[in-house]
Amino acid sequence: MLEILQRVQNCAARLILNLRQCDPITPALQLLHWLPNQAHMQFKLCTLIHSLSGILSNAVQSVDITATRELRSAAIAM
Repeated sequence: MLEILQRVQNCAARLILNLRQCDPITPALQLLHWLPNQAHMQFKLCTLIHSLSGILSNAVQSVDITATRELRSAAIAM
């Protein structure tokens, strides 16, 4: 599946830059600031994980040790 998507991206770059089939595609992708599809997917995944980790760290609150004395389970354990 990635190979098909990469071929489409390569064809689009050749069309935009008016390149021939035999011209190298890597400089064209660099000129357009396009990542190869696999690298683009890794970038998107890392961005998503980084965003989620920030959201989760903001959502998780640390438990106050003094507050545990107010819990019934803490009273039973003593």
